[in-house]
Amino acid sequence: MSASPYREFHLIEELLQQLPHHRRQGGILKTGAGDDAAALHTLHSPVVTTDTQREGVHFQRAWLTGRQLGQKAAMVCLSDLAASYATPQALFINLCLPENTDQPYLLDLYRGFGDALETYGGVLAGGNISSSRENDLAIDLFAIGEGYAPMPLRSNARPGELLCSSGYLGLARAGLHALMHGHHAPASLLEAFRAPRARFDAAPILHTAEVTTLMDISDGLQGDSEKIASASGVSIELHIAQEHLHPDLREYATQHHLDPIAMIAGGGEDYELLFTCSEQQLKSIRTKLPTVQVVGRILPRGAQPVTGAAGASFVHGVDWKP
Repeated sequence: MSASPYREFHLIEELLQQLPHHRRQGGILKTGAGDDAAALHTLHSPVVTTDTQREGVHFQRAWLTGRQLGQKAAMVCLSDLAASYATPQALFINLCLPENTDQPYLLDLYRGFGDALETYGGVLAGGNISSSRENDLAIDLFAIGEGYAPMPLRSNARPGELLCSSGYLGLARAGLHALMHGHHAPASLLEAFRAPRARFDAAPILHTAEVTTLMDISDGLQGDSEKIASASGVSIELHIAQEHLHPDLREYATQHHLDPIAMIAGGGEDYELLFTCSEQQLKSIRTKLPTVQVVGRILPRGAQPVTGAAGASFVHGVDWKP
């Protein structure tokens, strides 16, 4: 598709037709997609986040359909709101499209954006489409949420607390490995990479339990633990045990002679919530969120920010190159 159709209004209208419940006024929108800017109703506690997805760095189109890519790209941005105790209100999307992008693929991409909004809430409030001289597709996203304060921070971890994950880790890394090498893998692993979920179900539970240190896991347990340790001025000792292995991860790792503990430590794009809490808080949390796993402990600052890890931090666009 040439550059010129991307500037035509009828294409924008056709794309918005893929999002019938998110394109017009209502809810947070006074004036939505289709004008020069969006006018929003006032939020009591606005929370803002942004993200970018670059072909060759964050995804390969051969691994996902257009719809899967749209859903995942939107989810990745919205997941930051879950980790900030905020509910999605508005999403803005900018696309930079290579000339070989055909219109059916573009429509499918927008269906995926719509799937994410249907699942997590919020409206498509606007964006921009541009052609590119490069051969890679680029998606920039900007999301606004309504926070239910206080907002959790990476800098609130204290010695003596436990480091916990809202669910199993390493599945997305195993699914990525299967796609890279053309291996057969259980659907749970492939879906963990292609269609991860933002944990908006878990966030209110952690909020009620007064968890104040929280982030989502996009760069792996090792790398994201380092972020908490650095922000809080503490050290973290990771404890990754056999009990933390999902059965499908264990089976896949055994079959392909991989270290599943290293995949948990270094695997990225899980999008589970990583948080710290006391033993007493954990008891309360587990009554409503039984999938929680204790993966480490917060210590006073030592020579190393994170110890006990079996894998390096995940690096987008590097670790998934065969």
